Amino acid sequence: MERVQQLLIESSDQGTLSKVLYKNNLLHYVLEPPWRNNKPNESCIPGGIYTCVWHRSPKYGFVYQITDVPLRDLILRHWGNFGGDLHKGLKSNTLGCSLLGKSYGYLWNGKQLQRAVLNSRSAVDEFHTFMNKQSFILEVNRNA
Repeated sequence: MERVQQLLIESSDQGTLSKVLYKNNLLHYVLEPPWRNNKPNESCIPGGIYTCVWHRSPKYGFVYQITDVPLRDLILRHWGNFGGDLHKGLKSNTLGCSLLGKSYGYLWNGKQLQRAVLNSRSAVDEFHTFMNKQSFILEVNRNA
């Protein structure tokens, strides 16, 4: 089974940003909510090793699901731009899932510039093509 490493870049109220490098040098960025003690619907997942499986979501269609996360379920890797803390007035396209992008930067959230992953839908399509619907092992490293 393919092994994919996700390495932390930084975490703030605007989200937890990581990079993922695959064996053929394909690079994507991941944005999740900030670390909130693994609280469902508010936090990024903790560092660890997880199995990711092809899954049909009613909202996102076929995407990867990150399984075996302690105290959490239905964590998907899908498209979206923002991963901010909703309690602090920031925008989020995720309630604990993992957003893929080809790059990262800042987008206007309606009130201010906010960290975001960019070209997300094309990154998700590219990732799905690369993984060919095969399960994989995700190793999440939260040490910067």
